[in-house]
Amino acid sequence: MMMFGGRGIPEVAFPAPVFPGRGGPGVAGRGPVGPPPSADPPAAEQLIADGWGFVGINPGSIQADNGAGLTKGVIGLVNQGRPRKPDDWGALRAWAWGASRGLDYLESDKAVNVKQVGIEGVSRYGKAALVTMAFDTRFAVVLIGSSGEGGAKLHRRNWGEAVENLTGSGEYHWMAGNFLKYGASEAKFEVRRPAICRWTRMN
Repeated sequence: MMMFGGRGIPEVAFPAPVFPGRGGPGVAGRGPVGPPPSADPPAAEQLIADGWGFVGINPGSIQADNGAGLTKGVIGLVNQGRPRKPDDWGALRAWAWGASRGLDYLESDKAVNVKQVGIEGVSRYGKAALVTMAFDTRFAVVLIGSSGEGGAKLHRRNWGEAVENLTGSGEYHWMAGNFLKYGASEAKFEVRRPAICRWTRMN
């Protein structure tokens, strides 16, 4: 399973250092760090225990998760540091490209059955997993959690999370620049609305 989000093998919990005169592991705030005794094992440990292999994908190593990074990362590399054009990739597509390069590598590892590799993501990374599966049919399965607006739910409806949530200052970089024209609730130009079957000029 390839998993967006940069998760890796859980860290080993080491005891805290003991400083003479300042208390030891019994002092509040010191001692081994780990999950509460009643917590489920981390997802990665559960996968390994059940015989799965997994790869953690750190999307930020492929493309920054912000608009300022659009002249850097994979998108910036292709555009030679210039601003992207309206039909150029957004971060979701760049992350999907990175996942495909990870699968290229797994194809070279004889210990991996590449016919059974899946891709997984939650929230923005759920969107990225959907884009990955759409552009790279080598993945056998996609697991999506809470992909929200721009993910597996309907875009064109009059309730729930709006397209404008994606086209605002915090998330516009996820999609291609052309997507921004669909998030124009306050625009003075032609805008496409869920309840309108034709383009209407806004006044």
